Amino acid sequence: MDICHRTHGQKPFIVISTSSNALPAHLAHGDHLVGQFWVDADGDGFGAAGSAVSTCQLSGYVANDSDCDDTNAAINPNAADAICDDVDDNCSGAADEQYAPLPTTCGLGVCNTTGATYCQSGQVLDSCAPLPKAEALD
Repeated sequence: MDICHRTHGQKPFIVISTSSNALPAHLAHGDHLVGQFWVDADGDGFGAAGSAVSTCQLSGYVANDSDCDDTNAAINPNAADAICDDVDDNCSGAADEQYAPLPTTCGLGVCNTTGATYCQSGQVLDSCAPLPKAEALD
């Protein structure tokens, strides 16, 4: 059984093989089982899928593979996705799902009406359309 064995040298842990009988003693003094870690190229705490290694924790690696863009630290599962930019900032599988519409008004006088902004394909659009003169007079 492979474990990460604590050392007193430059490397905090090295991989060694031990018997299942010796495992409890190793775990008791701070050793741990070899784990799976993923590259975190952008340093945001989330690793890139497909980059797994089984080893002791390495610098630049994390214990998850949930980053959908490991080249941009602003894009990760903890990010907000409220900007209308057609980018899935929070790795949910949908872009801009947290965009919050804002109320709008348009038209003058009796043609005045309300609408709201909405996000479509990374563009903020406005649903407001002034009332035609005939409808406004009814």
